[in-house]
Amino acid sequence: MDSILEGLNERQKQAVLHGEGPLLIVAGAGTGKTTVITRRIAHLISKKIAAPREILALTFTDKAAQEMVDRVDRLVPYGFNDVAISTFHAFGDRILRENSLDMGLSPDMHVLSRPEAAVFMRENLFRFKLKHYRPLADPTQFIEALLAAISRAKDEEAFPEDYIRAARQNAKKAKTQDDKERAAKEMEAAQAYEFYEKLKTERGFIDFGDQVLLALKILREQPSVLKKIQDQFRYIVVDEFQDTNFAQFELLKVLAGKKRNITVVGDDDQSIYKFRGACLSNILGFRKEYPDAKQIVLQENYRSTQPILDAAYRLIQHNNPDRLEYRDRLNKVLIGRTTQGPQVEHRHFDTLYSECEHIASSIGERVRKGEAEPKDFAILVRTNDTAEPILRALNLAGVPWSFSGNSRLCELDEIRTILSFLRAIDDPEDSASLYFLAASPFYQIDAEILHELTQISAKTKQPLSKIFKDPRTAGICADIERFRKLALKVPTGVLLYQFLDEKGVFQRLAESADAQATREAQNLQSFFGMIKRFSEVSRYDRLHSFVSYLESLRQAGEDSASAELSHDENAVRVLTVHAAKGLEFNTVFMAGLEQEHFPARNRSERIEIPEAIVRDILPEGDYHIQEERRLFYVGMTRAKKELILASARDQGGRKAWKPSRFVLEALDRPLADEKVAAAKPLESLKIYAGAPETPARRYPPANGEHKERTLSVTALEDYLRCPLRFKFSKVVKIPVLMHHTAVFGVAVHDALKAYHLARLDQKTFTLKRLQDIFTNSWKSEGFISREHEERRFQEGLKVLKAHFAREQKSKSRPALVEEDFRIAEAGAKILGRWDRIDLGDETTVIDYKTSDIKDEKAAAARAKKSRQLGIYALAFEKKFGKLPDKLTLHFVKFGIEGSVRPTPEWLQDTLDDMAKAVQGIEQGKFEPLPSYECRNCPYEKICPALRKG
Repeated sequence: MDSILEGLNERQKQAVLHGEGPLLIVAGAGTGKTTVITRRIAHLISKKIAAPREILALTFTDKAAQEMVDRVDRLVPYGFNDVAISTFHAFGDRILRENSLDMGLSPDMHVLSRPEAAVFMRENLFRFKLKHYRPLADPTQFIEALLAAISRAKDEEAFPEDYIRAARQNAKKAKTQDDKERAAKEMEAAQAYEFYEKLKTERGFIDFGDQVLLALKILREQPSVLKKIQDQFRYIVVDEFQDTNFAQFELLKVLAGKKRNITVVGDDDQSIYKFRGACLSNILGFRKEYPDAKQIVLQENYRSTQPILDAAYRLIQHNNPDRLEYRDRLNKVLIGRTTQGPQVEHRHFDTLYSECEHIASSIGERVRKGEAEPKDFAILVRTNDTAEPILRALNLAGVPWSFSGNSRLCELDEIRTILSFLRAIDDPEDSASLYFLAASPFYQIDAEILHELTQISAKTKQPLSKIFKDPRTAGICADIERFRKLALKVPTGVLLYQFLDEKGVFQRLAESADAQATREAQNLQSFFGMIKRFSEVSRYDRLHSFVSYLESLRQAGEDSASAELSHDENAVRVLTVHAAKGLEFNTVFMAGLEQEHFPARNRSERIEIPEAIVRDILPEGDYHIQEERRLFYVGMTRAKKELILASARDQGGRKAWKPSRFVLEALDRPLADEKVAAAKPLESLKIYAGAPETPARRYPPANGEHKERTLSVTALEDYLRCPLRFKFSKVVKIPVLMHHTAVFGVAVHDALKAYHLARLDQKTFTLKRLQDIFTNSWKSEGFISREHEERRFQEGLKVLKAHFAREQKSKSRPALVEEDFRIAEAGAKILGRWDRIDLGDETTVIDYKTSDIKDEKAAAARAKKSRQLGIYALAFEKKFGKLPDKLTLHFVKFGIEGSVRPTPEWLQDTLDDMAKAVQGIEQGKFEPLPSYECRNCPYEKICPALRKG
């Protein structure tokens, strides 16, 4: 039997072996949809029905895309898997960047995240023509609502002119005063959308919605681009089709074209992202768009027991008649892996404490008896804010946990301390931040002294900063004054880095070997990442603007994620049902299942877009309740062996809460009068203890230590250069400031990339355009002085001018530019990217460098020693079936090239070094390798080897 079909059931085989034309795979929960998708891709490749490059696979998250890549890699030999597997937004972004010149966009355009878009709008708010949506008493209160309306419009493939047209039509039809006011608000929102787009274009920004909307616009308006992409991608595979929005389905239809070789996999019963614009009518109407589409229903469930599936099915049938099963007369009854197993239980408790304590003690007891491990359990909640009492109960029971919502970076102690420093510097009146900073490990001022000075501050009604003139707090006062002056001169990142460096933070993290220090370093790196993102959006990178940016993030309800526990860590997972999508656990507790908690209340959009631009066809039933029911269904079907539903009558107020209607629907019975022992009064108070912390006690990972086997070419080079540098950079992740050589190199590289992509497509590209891209990519970071930066910048312009002149005379044209590759060597997956490949008389792999190499002899020596070029040669051989004729380092500054022709001995040296690096990383060998390169190492100051020497 073909190994690709091994282990598949009959319907899965049918889906994998499907030939030409549209295919809808209705894949219920746990029926192996990812297996079917990846086996289908492997089948198309192995039977030579399609070349890898002719297959496009789209999904919704980077994690799902990576899982698909990994699975296809295991099915298809490395080097043969060149399938384009990505998210919708990443694919749209690729189309935009490849055709940016035609759209009037910069190839190095910055994609605004939602909170960044909020900051951007906030900075420009008084340039918008707003009245109703900018009340002077609270001018920023509608920013999020405006952005949500704009995002919804883009999901519906509505441009500003479409929004304005619809608003104008509604104004004409308005008869009552209410109608006229509603139409006026619609026009105000429409014009805000138009101006927002204008501002973004001026700054070279796009947002997430643009990545699909503008890509679709290019394909609709440029037939040559569409034909090129359609010719390349003959087969399209789409995962989680029920989560697509209108614009995404339109993109798919345009890409599929007349060939119509499109396979979509989805389940209408698991459509839970309406709040993100998901269009349920896409999956319900797929066969209306493709009447001849083959439809295969996967029913064999490989996850759950039959009692769990039966209860979930009873629940979801309450969404009839607005379900695919009912409308198309399908059979979607899932067949479990076993008919054995406990029935789904509902436990209704007298108090919230009793509910949480029961869940935690049940898990703790089973773990202590050796019946299960912590990782076997999940506790699902409707929203993050309902998890805290559960986490406290787990702490009291001594059960280790990992919480998906425990990722607010700015709430962590180490980051709160940093924030107190930044806010105290920014605002002399901020006594609370100054107090927190003074009490922190940075200064450790005695509590009695702080209490005394705080009392004086309160009595005299003076800010703490003035009271801190006391000799006992002179040190912190001097620091505050010094850094306040520095804050006016340097970017935020430089300011914070200097403070942390002076306080020995980086030194301490470099010397520590425990997991907590590693997490702290990673959280610091994430915070510096926030600062970097801010600098890319803001016109003025100074502390005061950054503090305002943080406030905008807080108002938007977002900040960066903290370093989380590995999913391999042996801990109970506490997560929202949305976050649990795609996961499975032996035992699942669904907690907080009270009416009005789950289903949650329907919160309508503050700014509703005009009906004329809404393309989604909503069902006749109560859409909100149906969506909540689907979410409940998703939660139930995460359980493999055991599912317990929990609710509580007393939530701390006067109201007596009833169990969710979904509980009763799933169990098909009225609420039983369950008697649950009440907790003792003193015990029940424990639930109100201080903020939860993950218990220090840890269970060992069940499957051994996790080893990272995916490495970039750069990471391998870093390890070979100095294992300790690799540790600081890739393992501990100690933040570093950007060096001026990196600023120069990135800006030159961005310009060359755009230029050679244009040459690849034979598009006109001027010297001015080349230098403009360099200018836009330039960052004012890491330079010794303003004069140093200006001279370096002018040097870059001259380098590009000389390179442009040389290339204009050259007869060779690139065949590939910025081409990604991945290969399996030395027991690891190696990821990399070729800058350029020429396929002329000689096949040449070219890598651009900006270092100061002035003669060909030195360049040739560098090429011969380069393990990077060795890996490039091996990857080329895997991909194209032969070695390149030569590999070249092109030193742009002086136009010097150094080349090497691959020999068996040279390649073997590369393989040996790769194996050495991979083995060393897996074994945790991170000894320093001091050399002349240490002077340019960003970790020079904290390196123990240099301190000893």
